[in-house]
Amino acid sequence: MKRQRLIVQMGIGVAFDATEAATKAVAEATGRGTVHLTTPVSEVVVRLGAPDPAKVDSARVAELFADGAVDVRIVPGGQVFDGRVLVCAAVERFYRTSA
Repeated sequence: MKRQRLIVQMGIGVAFDATEAATKAVAEATGRGTVHLTTPVSEVVVRLGAPDPAKVDSARVAELFADGAVDVRIVPGGQVFDGRVLVCAAVERFYRTSA
């Protein structure tokens, strides 16, 4: 089966804690608009850019999704300023096709 991307959603989160900033970034990305799908989502890939990837709890980020399998990938990125952490998120939603 072939994997087909449905949508990519992007957001930014800022907090004093890296995991909190990541969850805010994901919430902003997924909360910007509503997408009505007739095809069930089979996979979600969350890509996070964080200043210190080890400080982000990927399991807590994955809990934000109820649909499909969730793969959280954290790479160096984002920014730290005035003690706050900025994390960038890209959320990709996929479904499987037989074609």
